[in-house]
Amino acid sequence: MKIEWTPEHIIFSEIDEFIADALRQIPICASSCEDKVIARIYPAPTDGVDEDADEDWREHVVPGLSELFQTHMDVVSKDLAEMREEDESFTLTFPTEHTRAWMHTLNQARLALGALHDVTEDDMEGRTKVSDAEKSYALFQIEIYGFILHLMLEHTEL
Repeated sequence: MKIEWTPEHIIFSEIDEFIADALRQIPICASSCEDKVIARIYPAPTDGVDEDADEDWREHVVPGLSELFQTHMDVVSKDLAEMREEDESFTLTFPTEHTRAWMHTLNQARLALGALHDVTEDDMEGRTKVSDAEKSYALFQIEIYGFILHLMLEHTEL
C-alpha cells in the first residue's frame, strides 16, 4: 500500500483486497453497540465512585460525544464508499480536511475491537498465543488501524 499526502488529499493506492476489506470494516467496528464497547468508549468518569457524577456524564456528555462520533463515522463511510478498484488493487482518496474524522473513527474502531475481543496488553505485544481466528483478525485490524492513525498523526497539526 502506498500513501501520499497532498495539501488537498490523502491518497491510499495499491491496496490489496485483504486490506481493502479491513478498511471497509472501520465504521462497522467503530459503531458497535455492545455493552462492553459502550463502556470502553464512554467510560464513567468516576467508575462508580460518584454515581451522580457518572449519571450526569451519561445524560449530558455522552449524547454529544455520540453525535460527534456518528458524524465522523459518516464521513469515513462516505470516503470508503468512494474506494475504487484499479488493476487488481484499490485506491482510496479523501480530502485532508477529513483527517480528524478518520483519526477519531480509527481510534474508536480500535477501542471497540479491543473491548469486543478482550484484547490485552500481552496480546498486543505478542506475548500470548492467540488461537481464536476472530481475535487474531481483530488484532490485525487494531494494528493496521493503529499504523494508519500513526501516519495521520505525523502529518496533522493538532
